[in-house]
Amino acid sequence: MTPLAFTDLCEMLVREGDLRPTLQATVEEQVAKTLYLLAHNTTNRELAFIFRRSGESWTYYAYRGERYRLKEYSRNPPRNPRELFNLRHASLRNAIERAFRVLKKRFHIISSSTEPSYGVETQKLIIFSCCILHNYLRGADPNDELLAQVDAELMNDNDVHEEPPNPRESNREFRRGELIRDGIAADMWTNYQV
Repeated sequence: MTPLAFTDLCEMLVREGDLRPTLQATVEEQVAKTLYLLAHNTTNRELAFIFRRSGESWTYYAYRGERYRLKEYSRNPPRNPRELFNLRHASLRNAIERAFRVLKKRFHIISSSTEPSYGVETQKLIIFSCCILHNYLRGADPNDELLAQVDAELMNDNDVHEEPPNPRESNREFRRGELIRDGIAADMWTNYQV
């Protein structure tokens, strides 16, 4: 992040996020600590050492048996509601996977394989913060190299994105989900044919 992007972020957080200095830290120090934590997945103790402060805490499943991979649709358009649903499901899944891969590359705290040292609510806030910061950086300090790296990884990724068999197929909720999915697929097909 460039110094100008950092300063603009701090000003925006004061103006729109009501961030204020505390007795222990300026706004800039609070933002710097948060960015460092998100980028490097450090513990509070490590963060305190680095900043020389105390360690106080401050979609439905695709249809099985139908075409699912996006490459299969490049030459042959969908032939029925199930194939159209799977095409759109796969497209959405790829967009979501791309977004999460970018976030994991930018913020190592999300991709860490160590046991999280934060509660579930804090983990949700960390991910939310990373999304906000990513969107901010896309405008203020774009890094197209990061997106290109993720796109290259996805193009080389030969994993099959099939849904695993669901052992609860007789379950009432599972059947209800199937009916909802069938309704969505039928609506998509009707609009697709127009």
